[in-house]
Amino acid sequence: MNGEVTIFDIIKVVLLWLSPLIFLESLLLLMLPVDKYTELEAILGKEIGGLKKRISKKLENNISDLHAFLLENKNVVGIICILCSMVFFFALRK
Repeated sequence: MNGEVTIFDIIKVVLLWLSPLIFLESLLLLMLPVDKYTELEAILGKEIGGLKKRISKKLENNISDLHAFLLENKNVVGIICILCSMVFFFALRK
């Protein structure tokens, strides 16, 4: 190949740069208690104006259920994120 850049090269670079961010996020997920996480989520979820329009109630309920499930199993999710970030970093750094 004569210096061609493919979509796989771009994906490789993006995943390589995102792997430390995923690692840090998963450490935060493991170390923060659930109540601190919900406080942080409440601060970041405040609306600054305008009207909130619910587009699809069923979809929003499914997302809320998934979010509650992930918070209940946050240790497992954190460990999976750490493993994924390590796999991304070590497999794609070459």
